[in-house]
Amino acid sequence: MMHASARGGVGFASADTPPRFLPDTTFDSRHVRLEIAVDLAQQSLEGWCRHTVCLLGERVETLVFHAVDLEVQEVRVGVGKGAPRAARFSVADGCLTVRLPRPLPAGTEVQVAIRYGLRRAGPGLHFIAPTREYPDWPRQAWTQGQSDDARCWFPCRDVPSEKATSEIIVTVAKGLTAIANGRLVSTTHDERRGTSTFHWQMEQPHSMYLFSLVVGAFEEYQEPYARVPLFFYYPPGRQDEARRGLRATRAAMDFLLAETGVAYPYARYAQVTAFDFGGGMENTSATTQTDLVLLDERAARDLDFDKLVAHELAHQWFGDLVTCKDWTHGWLNESFATYYDALFQKYDKGLDEFRVACWSMAEAYFDECQTYQRPIVTRVWRESFQMFDRHLYQKGACVLHWLRSQVGDEAWRRGIGAYLRRHAFGAVETSDLVAAMAATTGINLEAAFEDWIFRPGHPEFKIVYAWDERKRGAIVRVVQKQALDDRKAVYKLALPVAFDLPRGRRHERLVLTEPEHAFFLPLPAAPRTFIVDPDSELLLKRLEVLKPAALWEAQLDDPNLLVRAEAIEAVAARGTPAAVDLLTARYERETFWWGRARLATALGKMGLPAAVTALRGWLADRHPKVRRAVVNALAPLRRPELAGEFRRLFLEDPSLFVAADALRALANTHEAAARPAIAQALQTASWNETMRVAAVDALAEIDGRPAVLAPFLRPGTPAPVKAAAIKHLARRQAGEPSLPRRLLRLLDDPARLVPLAALHALERLGDPAVVPELRRRLARERDSILRSQLDRTIRCLRLGRTDDPPAPARRRQTSKA
Repeated sequence: MMHASARGGVGFASADTPPRFLPDTTFDSRHVRLEIAVDLAQQSLEGWCRHTVCLLGERVETLVFHAVDLEVQEVRVGVGKGAPRAARFSVADGCLTVRLPRPLPAGTEVQVAIRYGLRRAGPGLHFIAPTREYPDWPRQAWTQGQSDDARCWFPCRDVPSEKATSEIIVTVAKGLTAIANGRLVSTTHDERRGTSTFHWQMEQPHSMYLFSLVVGAFEEYQEPYARVPLFFYYPPGRQDEARRGLRATRAAMDFLLAETGVAYPYARYAQVTAFDFGGGMENTSATTQTDLVLLDERAARDLDFDKLVAHELAHQWFGDLVTCKDWTHGWLNESFATYYDALFQKYDKGLDEFRVACWSMAEAYFDECQTYQRPIVTRVWRESFQMFDRHLYQKGACVLHWLRSQVGDEAWRRGIGAYLRRHAFGAVETSDLVAAMAATTGINLEAAFEDWIFRPGHPEFKIVYAWDERKRGAIVRVVQKQALDDRKAVYKLALPVAFDLPRGRRHERLVLTEPEHAFFLPLPAAPRTFIVDPDSELLLKRLEVLKPAALWEAQLDDPNLLVRAEAIEAVAARGTPAAVDLLTARYERETFWWGRARLATALGKMGLPAAVTALRGWLADRHPKVRRAVVNALAPLRRPELAGEFRRLFLEDPSLFVAADALRALANTHEAAARPAIAQALQTASWNETMRVAAVDALAEIDGRPAVLAPFLRPGTPAPVKAAAIKHLARRQAGEPSLPRRLLRLLDDPARLVPLAALHALERLGDPAVVPELRRRLARERDSILRSQLDRTIRCLRLGRTDDPPAPARRRQTSKA
């Protein structure tokens, strides 16, 4: 089924997309032993993959492993304790089929040894090396198995539910380090050959997509911590930066041990910073992190990776210890990790930071709803990596927050602990979570899951409040707008509301079962304010609340940060000088940075002279994130008289991100001071090229000609800078005949960020003439992330066509038998 939003856009899947189910199998993997040599200079892998499997069928004649772009040279099979013998095999359509010596019954243990090689970079095992485009890149190799790419670096049954213990024995050039899952059994050196061999072992079964290998020049640091051995791996000489970026590891481990009530499952926990790695990947006991976590002192003033650290660590329980059976139930991995990284914010930084994280989750989901809506659990997708969207991460996390608020904290912890212990080292589907919660707490979540997990969308409320003086009570009318045309879309829930009365706050719950309700609630006095969802339990809602202005003004002082933010928006919408005065007065009382930042954003949208005056005063706010919000509130106004203040912030502000945004704002004024500032920024090295990217953005604002932007596409330009130039070329040069061809060439750039930027630019240009070339690329592309974006871009360019065929399968592959 296709789920597209009412606002149009590219649907999640085409109408002809078939449902996905786990394929049949004839065996269960028990142990995988990789004995491989990785050559960074030749970008190759050679060695043996040895599987121990237990047969499941009654008369099993063949075993089928996934194997994409692997050169299988030899296969040997041993039955029971018998000596392995050469076996017949064939490789086709991304699968290795091994013929057993004779039909064998269920329960038979079989050893399968596969000698194979990998001789080019691609998904699964990525090689990083200096190139003409990027001559300063280091030499590294790292794996990425999620979602379906483990098969691209070793033969295996590549589905999430397939688990096995493992050994990874890898030989590399001397001076390099190889990091893999589990504990390091031994390191040996061969002086004659100039090699080192690292033997890693995992005693607990884990999924194939979580097998990990990273090779490069790394230093090791062991973080002092008594409960679990913690290790960081980073490029030589960058220990301080690694410790800044990964600083939350100990606190996150403390939190997760206490919150889940389940011991950390593995012998140790390592984090490896890999070059050009996107985000983080929760490989079992050995997370691979983006090298962007290497924070210098200036970037660390107002940037941290605490949520990323907590997210990947949470996966060691949710995703690694207990794994979704297939990507249909991927929310059991990602929604939990997303919610628990938000809960860590509460543990580590307080309730307000947690609420900011909750707000961000909901807004991310609502933003994606502009394009499509889908059930969190669905079997319909074109590319498996498409499942890893904001529905899977943020919407699911918001659902978990709502469920926890209904169940209660202690019951929730008991239920989740039971779920983890019951299914430890196994694979689960959504019904297993429901069953564990019911068995432990007596609470049946099936009805809630039908509303929130198995159908698309969210409630959209129109709520009208009035006070009846004669009857001494509040009248509250609630309409579920999403259900007016379809009663099946009604959300049955108890909506929390609150009234602030002279003697304190009264909480009520409005039980909703129909599209429209009218409630009368007797009260001893007219309330000072009326608040919907006072504790921010129901994050997945769109609200239109009609109530007297005085009640909105009183809400500006609510103890809940998110409730105050709603009042800020409502007061700002008046667009009057009096509203500016109210918000300016609130700024003086607002103690939390995000609240002041929201006030700045609101005043910027108002644009009144009094608002500008207030904002100019707030440029001196003590918190860099507030100063940044103020700069971005003033920038769209394009006022020349602000140029001096923007220039001062660019030159003097200690925050890297305030300075970068001040440069963009300075360019918006089109004052002469912008050009020398841009020239200076282009010569300034900074974390993730933040300052040079800002310079390209600023240059595009004052002079967006191709002759100005095109030089940033030349070899040697850092990938973030190149991606920024691509974005502006698409915005400024729509209709330029040569631009689509140039963007197509950029799809071959070795930095993934650049082809992704080029695909987004092609979407923006909207020229369907490039679709045939994109289809050819999709047919041969193996990288899951690029395949997913290629598929999306093709469908975007074909929007409105009904004959969109299914995405082509991975390229057919053959090998000798």
